[in-house]
Amino acid sequence: MFLNTIFPSLLSDVYKFYSMSTSAISLPLRNETDIPAARDVTSVVMTTRLDSREAEKVSVYAVQDHRTRSSFLRLMVLKGIQAYEKEHQSATA
Repeated sequence: MFLNTIFPSLLSDVYKFYSMSTSAISLPLRNETDIPAARDVTSVVMTTRLDSREAEKVSVYAVQDHRTRSSFLRLMVLKGIQAYEKEHQSATA
């Protein structure tokens, strides 16, 4: 109850001194293609556990490659899958 009576008066005092000086800006129209990740329902978040040395290596290599850690890890997983599949194909051929 205290907040209901005090908070509106504080807000009105703030707006007296700091009124909006810009007009409202409407948001741009968006197409479904503007946000490809939102449409990709097959995208899945997966977690993994690394020890401190592995995590440090990931951080260092990601910085060297101008990537985020998650981007670097995704690249390493994709390369690892590719190597695994190539190795598996040669073993079964």
